[in-house]
This record gives sequence, C-alpha cells and structure tokens, in this order.
Amino acid sequence: MQAYERRVYPRGHYEAPILYARVGSDSYYDSKMYNFSEGGVYFEPERPLAPGSDLSIIMVNHAAGTFGPEAYKSYIARIRWCRAVTAAESHRFGVGAEFLAKSHEIPVVDGYRIQIHCDLCGKLAGSGEITQTVDYCRLCRHCLKHVNAIPDGIIKESIHRFLCGNVV
Repeated sequence: MQAYERRVYPRGHYEAPILYARVGSDSYYDSKMYNFSEGGVYFEPERPLAPGSDLSIIMVNHAAGTFGPEAYKSYIARIRWCRAVTAAESHRFGVGAEFLAKSHEIPVVDGYRIQIHCDLCGKLAGSGEITQTVDYCRLCRHCLKHVNAIPDGIIKESIHRFLCGNVV
C-alpha cells in the first residue's frame, strides 16, 4: 500500500549550500539543502530550530535565469518542523520550512548587506562579491581570479584541500 503525502507541491532532490539566519539577525550559518519544492525546502543545520520561527535563507549558488531554487537570491521561510537526524554519528537536524517570500535581492539587516569572509584571504565582502566554488569554498573575486590562474595539478589540488578539506 502506498503512503499518502499531503503536499501541495511535489518535491525533488536538490543539494545546494545555503546560508540561514533568524529574520532580523545578521548571524548567518552554513547549511545544506537536500530537497526543494515550489512551496518549501528541507535542509540540515547543526543546531535545532524552533517550529514557527521565520528564517532568511540565502542561496549561495544563485544563478539568474534558471528554474530551480537558485533562481532567487533569497527566501523568507517559516520552520514547520525540526527533528534530529538519526544517521550514525550525525550532529544535524532535519528541518522542513515553508516559503513565505522569495526575492532577487540579498536581505539587508540594519541598513547593511550581509557580509561573508573569503576562505583564502579572510577579507569581509558583500555576499554578492563572494563566489562559491564547486567544493563549497567561498572566495572573493580577487582570490578567485588568482586561484583560477593556477594550472590544474598538484598545487591547485593542495590549495583546494587546504581551503575546503577535499580534493577537486
């Protein structure tokens, strides 16, 4: 017998890095989205989030003109549920959130745009000035230009291993 799901929109598997914060806060945290629908998102933060609270979610890999969740720069979502992930040695929580709004703009908190540190030089830059690499490293435009100029090979792999903890 097939289980009945009460969903307005079908959801699809979609893995992408995100940043999230309570609405009105400028303290953003890293997380990873695992599925997405027109009406909401499932992601796994390292801390529990209270159902009923509202979040600002920033799509790190925003790509204008696409049809997935990365088509928008940010979302406002309400936490519907939060449960501990039961995978062995996991210290994450599964969170289901319903979208309340989506935007082509990065949220502004107290008149300031969200700022993120470059993983290589440590410089604070506006979220629109930071590029996310395939390995989830965040690089400012200056550092990205220099890393991309390095020929593929052992040196480039060593830099990625140092920055991201893995090999390209």
